[in-house]
Amino acid sequence: MIFMKYINILKNRYHYTIIFMVMILIATQSMAQNSPIRLNKTSSAAFSEIEYTAGASGTIDLGTDNSIIYGAGYNGSGIGSAGGFIMRGSTGSSVTISCSATATLSNGVGGTITISQIDVANTTEGVGPFGAGSTCLGLSNTARIFILKKKAADNTFAYGARIDGSSGIPSGGLQFSTSNIGGSNIIFDVAYL
Repeated sequence: MIFMKYINILKNRYHYTIIFMVMILIATQSMAQNSPIRLNKTSSAAFSEIEYTAGASGTIDLGTDNSIIYGAGYNGSGIGSAGGFIMRGSTGSSVTISCSATATLSNGVGGTITISQIDVANTTEGVGPFGAGSTCLGLSNTARIFILKKKAADNTFAYGARIDGSSGIPSGGLQFSTSNIGGSNIIFDVAYL
């Protein structure tokens, strides 16, 4: 779920808080595997406070390392919180990770904001600014293959997202969520190879 909440208006500057969380985690397994795949959300992603001025354009990028990079006309603290989840299953088994390529935030009355790209990274292998992880290419395409480790901490993933702010932020109802009418969730699907 992603929320965008009106905070304050000062001299044509608008402040927003965006909170982002995985709404759907799917684990698919074959009958040949010993242990079912389990996915547990560890954190919601938060873009923190975002300010914008009239004519703002570009993107707002949240990296898997919690960094935020702002397009023209947007600014904020530069620090957010990447979302995360842990996978558990048969140690040593290979799994595929697929995820939604895009998602939509909606205010429920016709205003939408596009999440135009999502990336995912294993936290043990390293996280970074947006784009440093594996790009989600849709549920029918594998973003990456991963071998399950024994320790849960080694099976932890972070995800970041890019908000397409090229058309600015819609007016009229300032609480945006993927769960509102007109919104669409981000889905992660993990399956044994």
